[in-house]
Formats: sequence, C-alpha cells, structure tokens
Amino acid sequence: MAEVKIGNPMERETELGPMAREDLLLELHEQVAQSIKKGAKLLTGGKRLNRKGYYYPATVLTNVKKRNARL
Repeated sequence: MAEVKIGNPMERETELGPMAREDLLLELHEQVAQSIKKGAKLLTGGKRLNRKGYYYPATVLTNVKKRNARL
C-alpha cells in the first residue's frame, strides 16, 4: 500500500486521489489516531500528505479492536 500512486484522479496512472473535503480527511485522521491509541499498530500511512488538496495516503493498521455495533 505504501507504493500506491497518489495524485490527480484525472491522470490514468493515479490509483488514489484526494478526499472530497477537509472535514472528511480530518475525521479519517481522527479515526486512525483513536485506533492507534486503543492499541492498533500503524504499518503505513496515517498522516496527511504535505501537498495542496485533501490527500491522505493508503493506510494500513493491524491489531484493530472491533467496536460493538449499535443497532
């Protein structure tokens, strides 16, 4: 996943584009941070990329605790 080509979704070689809005990126980052805080291990990704736009790399976590589903 660390090798996924991140970029403009209009370019053929791009495999992962930006998120639609900053609030979605921040929510995703918070979910990753909370998972790590609860014991998950970050293998790759996990932080916003330093470029214009709402880019967040492909992120892989292991040892993620299962949440109780609310019905």
